[in-house]
Amino acid sequence: MKIQPDQITAALLREECGHSAYERGNGYYQEGRTELELVEEQGEFLHLLATTRGSGGRRYQQEIFIGNIDGSLDIDGGCSCPMGFNCKHVVAACLVLKHRLGAEAGPRSAVAAFSQWLAALSGTSADGAVEDERSKDYLLYHLSQHRGSDGIRVEYKVARLL
Repeated sequence: MKIQPDQITAALLREECGHSAYERGNGYYQEGRTELELVEEQGEFLHLLATTRGSGGRRYQQEIFIGNIDGSLDIDGGCSCPMGFNCKHVVAACLVLKHRLGAEAGPRSAVAAFSQWLAALSGTSADGAVEDERSKDYLLYHLSQHRGSDGIRVEYKVARLL
């Protein structure tokens, strides 16, 4: 089962684990308190094992199953903390997973898309054929002083000749 990083949303985590658990778990994620120890597919589910350092320094273990049930993503996360189920530690582990999935998929696809766009700007297609001037994209930029500061604002636009 292939889970995309954009499927693990704040709304999903709030729905599955609660608003307070999401807010605190996001803080733990931002502080780097969670480590994924195992990520594996088990049938229709993605199985995670993680460890999260709690506020008192104690380490809690999470075992999480993520899968599609009736067309929507479901998170079942057990934890060794007193809360026990779908707690802030589970949220932190899911956010680490989201980041890892994005890091695995994102750079390659972003580089490919950027390379394709640069080839289009240079007037050649992926197969090296020269394109008509009117079909080329041009990068336009506008510099202006940002109101109330010494900073410069840069706006980019992609345009074509008519």
